[in-house]
Amino acid sequence: MVLTTNLIPLTILLLHKHVASNPVRITSKHKNLRIRMPKSESPIQCTLFSTHYMSLPGEPELNQSFRCVTDDGRAKTITNVSEELFNLEKIQSGKTQVSILASGTGKRISGPESDIVSSRYDVIDTTTGSGTIVTDVSSSGTKLSFAQEDDFSIAVIRVSDTYNHSPDITAAQISDSIFGTSGAPLNMVFRYQACSGNKVNFSAANGSGFSGGVMELELTLNIDNLLSDDVEDHVTDELFKNSFNPSTYTNVMYVLPKEVNFEGAAAYGYVNGRLSVFSNHYVSKQYVLMHEIGHNFGHYHSGVEGISAYGDTTGMMGTQANDMPRACFNAAKSWWFSWYSDRHTEVTPTSGSVILNMLSIDDYLNGQATSEDQYTISRITGTNEDDLFVMYNRAEGINYQVAGHRDQVTIVRQNGHESQSWLEAGLGFERDVSSQWIKSNWDGSGRNLVVQICEKVAGTPDYARVIVYLQGVNDLYCGEINQ
Repeated sequence: MVLTTNLIPLTILLLHKHVASNPVRITSKHKNLRIRMPKSESPIQCTLFSTHYMSLPGEPELNQSFRCVTDDGRAKTITNVSEELFNLEKIQSGKTQVSILASGTGKRISGPESDIVSSRYDVIDTTTGSGTIVTDVSSSGTKLSFAQEDDFSIAVIRVSDTYNHSPDITAAQISDSIFGTSGAPLNMVFRYQACSGNKVNFSAANGSGFSGGVMELELTLNIDNLLSDDVEDHVTDELFKNSFNPSTYTNVMYVLPKEVNFEGAAAYGYVNGRLSVFSNHYVSKQYVLMHEIGHNFGHYHSGVEGISAYGDTTGMMGTQANDMPRACFNAAKSWWFSWYSDRHTEVTPTSGSVILNMLSIDDYLNGQATSEDQYTISRITGTNEDDLFVMYNRAEGINYQVAGHRDQVTIVRQNGHESQSWLEAGLGFERDVSSQWIKSNWDGSGRNLVVQICEKVAGTPDYARVIVYLQGVNDLYCGEINQ
């Protein structure tokens, strides 16, 4: 079924990257000026979300944005979020509810070359008002975040316009890439099933207008060079106009033509939300699909500190140069997904040293563990330290095309589930690869934490033997371990 829009503004449930518009033509040397008019000086109560983007190689990394959704489904873009209004450490995407008093007149903001003025949706500039955190929505039972394992459903919207702009790939090709409806062996549904050990299962939308989980939607406006979030707003409005209820599905994807301006991104997703939006053929890239759905699950990026916020190539919440059809998630994200939790272990170095036999994920998923002391992921904790996560990044089976630190023991730092993670090290015996990683003054003890790989054992299962200790307190040495 092909739906068409007459640009009638409707209430929306999902959040948007910029302000959308009922277009009004103006004459100006600065094109695409957008007038943002607060409609009320009464306090607005809404739930905060953050949106994260996957930038294309060579493009600048895009920062997260804050959006807010009111009880009536109206979306607000929140600008200039600061500690003066909210305790940012307490804000959790999709869980934190705030009350904001916005004041002042409309603001005109210059942008890319166009001559459209947008004024349909509110933008709340917190520098002109005041605000406070009302409640953590997670405690009231109304949060939108999902479990890390369950049966899920996806509705995909392939968007075109009446000016002959449409995605380069067909609805059937999109369906095959996501659901494997035409036999694609490495579709996204299979990928999540394989990485999770069949604990995550996605089904395709089968309601009115859907074929293979994909609906065709045609807009009557010319979307050439419009910002992706403006097009997203029009798509959302038209879907609501035609009685599409996004809450029927756990995940909703929009696929927009290449003519839409994504500002250097391949896609973006809403943390603890339903929506992800893809530029053209990137919806056929498995690492992009895995990445954006990962944001919907509540996961943030995986990076290398000082280099890139999503430069960790050991898992899908980083960015990848190639499609990587067979790879999963890094140590921290895998821990919080909890798919392998019966083989998790926690280490407190100040309490004693440990010997860890770290399983490959693929061997675990294939039921090849042979001993109770074989683990998938180890979390190293300290009272005043960010958690460290250790795993054997064996390049085999479902993980055999992982790009970074192949067949090494990786160490990743992350403070809690919904946080950025940072790759600290990959340990191995290759040339120019250290077998030892040291963190000075661990937990204020004045002693160095040592994580060291002693050997890699190939067989059934594959595992790496790792020691963890505090120097001068509970020292261990590889040569003293019973092999």
